[in-house]
Amino acid sequence: MLAVLPAGLVPLAWGFTAAVAAGTVGERPLTIGLGVMAVLFAVFAAQSAMAEGALADWRLVILGGLVVNGVALVDLLVLSDGRFVPIAAYGWMLLPVPALVRTGRAVGASTRYLAFGGLSVLGAAVVGVAAVTGGVAGMGADQLTLAGLVFVAAGQTGSILDAVTRNDGGLNA
Repeated sequence: MLAVLPAGLVPLAWGFTAAVAAGTVGERPLTIGLGVMAVLFAVFAAQSAMAEGALADWRLVILGGLVVNGVALVDLLVLSDGRFVPIAAYGWMLLPVPALVRTGRAVGASTRYLAFGGLSVLGAAVVGVAAVTGGVAGMGADQLTLAGLVFVAAGQTGSILDAVTRNDGGLNA
């Protein structure tokens, strides 16, 4: 069960992130969501299978994610201003990229996983452009941010779906 759970959690997390960015989810659900994610990350990081091969890289991604989630949670619970919450979002856009490259090598699908990682980087760049410029090419910052999140979600969801359907032990290579 734990091996396939991320196939649902990854798109759910990016959908939730998009809802936060669109303003349809407020601070309290965001705080709860980050707390739930932290618990799930701890469970995944504690799995012995996460100590070998490409999964060891994913353990590092999860541990990095715990740090950025922790920063966001402290911000929401203590500082109460949300200024550090974007660190968690950018962290999750970019932390997986090196592990995607390693996974692609481990399973013999380097080009595919490079594309997945590229979508994540492209999405982070689009979100960054939205934040810096307030929008470009006739798109406002909100639209551009959502477009960037779609790129990130597509890359990371594609990679986890590939990994779960592959599940041939190649990730431990």
